[in-house]
Amino acid sequence: MYFYYVLAVTLAVTAFIAHQALRRLAVLRSGGIATGTVVGHEIEDGYEATVDHPVVRFTDHLRQDHTFRAEGPRSQSTRLGARVPVVYLRSNPEQAYVRSFLCMWWNVLLWSIVAVGFWGVMLSVEW
Repeated sequence: MYFYYVLAVTLAVTAFIAHQALRRLAVLRSGGIATGTVVGHEIEDGYEATVDHPVVRFTDHLRQDHTFRAEGPRSQSTRLGARVPVVYLRSNPEQAYVRSFLCMWWNVLLWSIVAVGFWGVMLSVEW
Protein backbone atom coordinates (compact mmCIF):
# COMPACT_ATOMS: atom_id res chain seq x y z
CA MET A 1 0.00 0.00 0.00
CA TYR A 2 2.86 2.36 0.86
CA PHE A 3 4.23 1.83 -2.65
CA TYR A 4 1.08 3.34 -4.21
CA TYR A 5 1.28 6.48 -2.05
CA VAL A 6 4.92 7.05 -2.98
CA LEU A 7 4.10 6.33 -6.63
CA ALA A 8 1.21 8.82 -6.59
CA VAL A 9 3.39 11.57 -5.07
CA THR A 10 6.22 10.82 -7.49
CA LEU A 11 3.91 11.03 -10.50
CA ALA A 12 2.25 14.20 -9.17
CA VAL A 13 5.60 15.96 -8.70
CA THR A 14 6.73 14.85 -12.16
CA ALA A 15 3.48 16.10 -13.73
CA PHE A 16 3.86 19.43 -11.90
CA ILE A 17 7.39 19.86 -13.25
CA ALA A 18 6.27 19.02 -16.79
CA HIS A 19 3.41 21.54 -16.53
CA GLN A 20 5.72 24.29 -15.25
CA ALA A 21 8.32 23.61 -17.95
CA LEU A 22 5.71 23.57 -20.73
CA ARG A 23 4.25 26.90 -19.50
CA ARG A 24 7.65 28.53 -19.67
CA LEU A 25 8.42 27.08 -23.08
CA ALA A 26 5.06 28.33 -24.42
CA VAL A 27 5.82 31.83 -23.16
CA LEU A 28 9.29 31.76 -24.68
CA ARG A 29 7.98 30.44 -27.99
CA SER A 30 5.05 32.77 -28.58
CA GLY A 31 5.07 35.32 -25.80
CA GLY A 32 5.39 39.06 -25.87
CA ILE A 33 8.59 40.82 -24.91
CA ALA A 34 8.78 43.97 -22.81
CA THR A 35 11.14 45.84 -20.54
CA GLY A 36 10.12 45.93 -16.92
CA THR A 37 11.28 47.80 -13.86
CA VAL A 38 11.94 46.25 -10.45
CA VAL A 39 9.60 48.18 -8.14
CA GLY A 40 10.03 46.20 -4.94
CA HIS A 41 10.85 42.90 -3.33
CA GLU A 42 8.77 40.30 -1.49
CA ILE A 43 10.30 38.12 1.19
CA GLU A 44 9.25 34.47 1.24
CA ASP A 45 10.10 32.54 4.39
CA GLY A 46 11.09 29.01 3.49
CA TYR A 47 11.85 25.98 5.61
CA GLU A 48 15.55 26.73 6.02
CA ALA A 49 16.01 30.01 4.18
CA THR A 50 14.27 33.16 3.07
CA VAL A 51 14.10 34.14 -0.57
CA ASP A 52 13.85 37.74 -1.72
CA HIS A 53 11.73 37.83 -4.91
CA PRO A 54 11.81 40.92 -7.14
CA VAL A 55 8.48 42.58 -7.94
CA VAL A 56 8.44 43.78 -11.56
CA ARG A 57 6.15 46.21 -13.38
CA PHE A 58 5.87 46.20 -17.19
CA THR A 59 3.58 47.41 -19.98
CA ASP A 60 2.19 44.80 -22.38
CA HIS A 61 1.49 45.06 -26.14
CA LEU A 62 -1.95 46.62 -25.40
CA ARG A 63 -0.32 49.30 -23.24
CA GLN A 64 -1.75 47.84 -20.04
CA ASP A 65 0.40 47.92 -16.91
CA HIS A 66 1.05 44.68 -15.02
CA THR A 67 2.97 43.85 -11.88
CA PHE A 68 4.22 40.37 -10.97
CA ARG A 69 6.45 38.67 -8.45
CA ALA A 70 9.39 37.14 -10.25
CA GLU A 71 10.53 33.66 -9.36
CA GLY A 72 14.07 33.00 -8.33
CA PRO A 73 16.23 34.76 -5.79
CA ARG A 74 17.18 38.40 -5.85
CA SER A 75 20.40 39.10 -7.70
CA GLN A 76 22.47 42.12 -8.66
CA SER A 77 20.48 42.43 -11.89
CA THR A 78 17.18 42.62 -9.97
CA ARG A 79 18.02 45.42 -7.55
CA LEU A 80 15.37 48.09 -6.95
CA GLY A 81 14.92 50.30 -10.01
CA ALA A 82 16.73 47.91 -12.37
CA ARG A 83 15.39 47.52 -15.90
CA VAL A 84 14.87 43.85 -16.72
CA PRO A 85 13.73 41.97 -19.84
CA VAL A 86 10.25 40.47 -19.41
CA VAL A 87 8.56 37.77 -21.45
CA TYR A 88 4.82 37.23 -20.99
CA LEU A 89 1.93 35.28 -22.47
CA ARG A 90 0.09 37.61 -24.84
CA SER A 91 -3.29 36.03 -24.08
CA ASN A 92 -2.66 36.30 -20.33
CA PRO A 93 -0.04 38.94 -19.46
CA GLU A 94 -0.37 38.06 -15.79
CA GLN A 95 1.76 35.03 -16.67
CA ALA A 96 5.09 36.80 -16.98
CA TYR A 97 8.71 36.05 -16.19
CA VAL A 98 11.94 37.99 -15.99
CA ARG A 99 13.76 36.69 -19.02
CA SER A 100 16.81 35.21 -17.35
CA PHE A 101 17.74 31.60 -16.84
CA LEU A 102 17.56 31.76 -13.05
CA CYS A 103 14.26 33.64 -12.85
CA MET A 104 12.53 31.47 -15.45
CA TRP A 105 13.80 28.06 -14.39
CA TRP A 106 14.39 28.40 -10.61
CA ASN A 107 11.11 26.72 -9.67
CA VAL A 108 11.51 23.94 -12.24
CA LEU A 109 15.08 23.21 -11.10
CA LEU A 110 14.16 22.99 -7.42
CA TRP A 111 11.18 20.70 -8.06
CA SER A 112 13.32 18.57 -10.39
CA ILE A 113 15.66 17.86 -7.50
CA VAL A 114 12.66 16.76 -5.42
CA ALA A 115 11.44 14.55 -8.28
CA VAL A 116 14.85 12.91 -8.69
CA GLY A 117 14.76 12.07 -4.99
CA PHE A 118 11.31 10.51 -5.27
CA TRP A 119 12.29 8.54 -8.37
CA GLY A 120 15.44 7.39 -6.60
CA VAL A 121 13.33 6.06 -3.73
CA MET A 122 10.91 4.40 -6.16
CA LEU A 123 13.68 2.64 -8.05
CA SER A 124 15.96 1.70 -5.15
CA VAL A 125 13.55 0.37 -2.55
CA GLU A 126 12.45 -3.22 -2.82
CA TRP A 127 8.69 -3.07 -2.45
